Amino acid sequence: MQKPFDQLTYEEWERTIRINLSGCFSTISTIFPHFIENKGGRIVNVSSVAAKLGGGLLGTAAYASSKAGLNGLTKAVAKEGGKYNIACNAVCPSFTRTDMTTVLSEDKEKEPKKVISMILLDVVQNLLKSLK
Repeated sequence: MQKPFDQLTYEEWERTIRINLSGCFSTISTIFPHFIENKGGRIVNVSSVAAKLGGGLLGTAAYASSKAGLNGLTKAVAKEGGKYNIACNAVCPSFTRTDMTTVLSEDKEKEPKKVISMILLDVVQNLLKSLK
C-alpha cells in the first residue's frame, strides 16, 4: 500500500528493506561462494525504475529506497565478482500492471500515462547527459 513518507511506519520501512534488499543480500551471499568454486556465475536482480525516480508515483519512499539500495548492491557485487567471472546485473522494469499499480488509475496525479511520461523523460534526460 502506498503511503506518503510522513505516514510510513518504521515497521513498514523495515519490512520493505528486509524483503527487497536484505533478501537479495542473503541470496547472493549464499550462492557467491558456490560461484567462486565453479569459476563463475550469473546473478540477475529485479529492481525498479522507482529506484531512479524516487517514491511517490511509483511506490513509497521505502520501496524506492530498497530498490536504489539493490542497485548499489548489484554494482558492488558486479565489481567484486568480476575477478571470479561472476556477473551481477539488475533489470529495472518501469510501470507494470499489478495489484499494487491498479490503484494508481484511481488517482489522476498517478495515472499510468503520467507515470510512463515521467519514465520516458528520465530516460531522455539520462541519454542527453551521456552525450555531453
